[in-house]
Amino acid sequence: MSTKKPSALAVLKNLSPERQAEVWSRMTAKTATWKDTSYAAVRKWLAQDGIETSHASLSDFYSWYPLQQQYRADEVTTDSLLEQLKAEVPGLTEEQLDELGQRTFSLLAIRNQDLSGFVTVRSAMTKAQLEKAKLKLREQAEKRMEKKLEFDKERFKEGLRTKLESGLAELATHIKGNPAAQTAYAAFKATIKETTE
Repeated sequence: MSTKKPSALAVLKNLSPERQAEVWSRMTAKTATWKDTSYAAVRKWLAQDGIETSHASLSDFYSWYPLQQQYRADEVTTDSLLEQLKAEVPGLTEEQLDELGQRTFSLLAIRNQDLSGFVTVRSAMTKAQLEKAKLKLREQAEKRMEKKLEFDKERFKEGLRTKLESGLAELATHIKGNPAAQTAYAAFKATIKETTE
């Protein structure tokens, strides 16, 4: 079993939101003259709590954190708008609300010049539409398969019925003049008819 150590950036991304805000605050503090100095101070501060990181991971965090905060704010704005729409237009379906939510989120991403957020939302929308189309195709294929099975079943039953009737007709010609056999034959024919209908 592999016990791969998480990357320094992953460690920062998995900190609590409060701790991430504190890291961001220390990284953007105006007390340091150079970013390297502030990064070094933040690394030292984190190391006091046993969190090892690097200059590169702090730099990546510096790019990632504000986008993540904007993403969360856009998500809250979108959710709030959808709740308001639900109340004002109760006739909207979940699908319509979902579409409006995705469009709103996309527009917010464009407004904030968050290309990766826009691409993520658009990719998710496209993937969802593709999955929906695939599901519809699978449902159609299953219906066709069910119809084919029903048709095959009926065709098999009809073939069986035809063979039984042919065999019974052949048997009837051989038992003419034997009343006991004809009585048994009539009962057998009635039973066969019941089971094949």
